[in-house]
Amino acid sequence: MLITEKKKHFEQTYPGVYSVQKTSTKAKSFKLVVGIILIIVIGFIILTRNVYIVEANYRLQALEKKLDFIKKENEKLKVKLAELKSYDRIEYIAKTKLHMIEPSEEQVVIINPEYAMKDCQNKNNTQISTNADKRDNNNTRNILSVVLKNIFKD
Repeated sequence: MLITEKKKHFEQTYPGVYSVQKTSTKAKSFKLVVGIILIIVIGFIILTRNVYIVEANYRLQALEKKLDFIKKENEKLKVKLAELKSYDRIEYIAKTKLHMIEPSEEQVVIINPEYAMKDCQNKNNTQISTNADKRDNNNTRNILSVVLKNIFKD
């Protein structure tokens, strides 16, 4: 009895210290349900994130395979282009399919490269004088006359 009196006196002096609140079974079950739902939601979020990661990895692998295929095809096309650009092939087609022949020595005209370089250096790209046009026309006529003389030379 003495203990209960002391307890009452202490509770009156210091309210809320010894008062033990009993939670009802409804509150406990509500907390349990909320906890379970929270765990399920977090698990679902983690699972969804992992599914997206796996799908992204599959797409990445598919794109890497496609890139490898395109690189291989590009290499094949480069080889084919080199084959088609080959001078031997072009010469073969020119001779067999187009019936072309190589020119004789009399038909070949060699133009002095120094003269051509000087002529190109003298031209101004922004302004072309009429004198330059006349000189170009005279040069073209001279070259054509030499070529024609060499072609029809007997």
